[in-house]
Amino acid sequence: MHRQEPCPARSARAAQRRSLAKRLAGTLTAGIALTGLLALTACTPSPPSPLPDPRSTGIGYEDLRFRHILVIEVDTLRADHLSAYGYGRETLPKTMQRPWLVVEGYTAASSWTVPSTSSVMTGLDVHHHGLWDVQDQGPVDPLTAPTMGSVFTAAGFSTGLYSGNAFLTPLTNMGDGFQEKVLEPLPGGGAELATLSPHILNWLDSVAVNGAGSSDFLVFTQPMDAHQPIQPDLQDRGTWSRGDLLFDPDATRQDQAAQIADAWATGTPEQRSQLTTDVRDVYDETLLGLDRSIDVLLAELQTLGVLDTTLVVLTADHGETIFEDDSYTHGNTLRRELVHVPLLLLAPGLTEGPVDCLSSQTDLLPTLLRFAGEPPLEGVDGRAIQDSCRASTRSVLLANDNIAWLDAATSTETLSWACSPTGTAAYGFDVATDPAALNPVAAADLKDGEMLIEQLAALAAEITAGRPTFTCASPI
Repeated sequence: MHRQEPCPARSARAAQRRSLAKRLAGTLTAGIALTGLLALTACTPSPPSPLPDPRSTGIGYEDLRFRHILVIEVDTLRADHLSAYGYGRETLPKTMQRPWLVVEGYTAASSWTVPSTSSVMTGLDVHHHGLWDVQDQGPVDPLTAPTMGSVFTAAGFSTGLYSGNAFLTPLTNMGDGFQEKVLEPLPGGGAELATLSPHILNWLDSVAVNGAGSSDFLVFTQPMDAHQPIQPDLQDRGTWSRGDLLFDPDATRQDQAAQIADAWATGTPEQRSQLTTDVRDVYDETLLGLDRSIDVLLAELQTLGVLDTTLVVLTADHGETIFEDDSYTHGNTLRRELVHVPLLLLAPGLTEGPVDCLSSQTDLLPTLLRFAGEPPLEGVDGRAIQDSCRASTRSVLLANDNIAWLDAATSTETLSWACSPTGTAAYGFDVATDPAALNPVAAADLKDGEMLIEQLAALAAEITAGRPTFTCASPI
């Protein structure tokens, strides 16, 4: 990859961004005001350059090989709402009966779909792939790096992309290279796994089983089961939620979001507490339907005779805040509820149970290539977790031309910088003792504060390079 000079901002496109920002402003809350969503003037990404990041031993399994791969990236799925990560409710009871290897410490590159899934697809950090922009009309600036689909197709795999999220295709080119593409967005929301699975199974039966294509396959699906609007299956309603909810679970995404926002804005402290409980309960109930869909999909793979040779990956693009910061949303901060996402691996030869491996979404593509026995990609930020885990992870949320959140974290601590034209604010948290991030501490009081400062300083220097309007000076 080579460096290209950033092109000038286009005035019409900037106007589109401002229009979008006005529409979104009511749904975003953060420590500093947002006037836009994830738009910078650079038209091409900068190439990766090494940041200080000492690594530890990986999870092993260097010699395991799988030429059948299924990635289920559930939109808006919080790791801390799964029993595999210590949640008290059995939200995926059937799914969790299988012998998953549970990766502790997997971190989203950002807190909404476009930048985070672009990192999954390319192995690049957000500021390197450059796909963080949403416009009112037309596609975003395209990715210039090879995508998961193009890499695996070139390696001789049959490749299929099945998405309930329109951002994967055609609004972006994240799906480039996949031979089969099925987009099933639904009015007011997006397709759930139960809608996408028949497409997946029909294609696998034709291509991988009956010889219409390569018997090696990679399937990537992004279902919207956990995304707003949260609408549990009828049989699951009342499992945890009460009957007289403060919002309508059958409403469209926009109407449900408005109902919840209005109930929060006008509610008493007691009503807000109840609303938080209601949203959490209904969110958890939606996962019961997802659980059945995963179980059915895996059972059908068994019927096709491919499950026992398939690496199944269950993960998410980002999480969701449920009023931990007075909002029910994502893409507004880098709170732990948004960037701590699940990574579960299921395949013959993998040992059931948790494994500590601090890692990033940029590591998923290199990890899949290693499992497939393919050579590693050059010039990417990610590395295969079979070989090494990270000492820390980085997440980035960019807003308009001069506002951003930068986050660096270890398994027990996190340090965030909120960058704006008026300066850079720093927030440190001890995740081990303060998982809700309610008690900020000075970076100097963090055990790994010096390393985290070094990480953020290097990251800020990369992002601000070539962007004269962007300010992110070290507050230390």
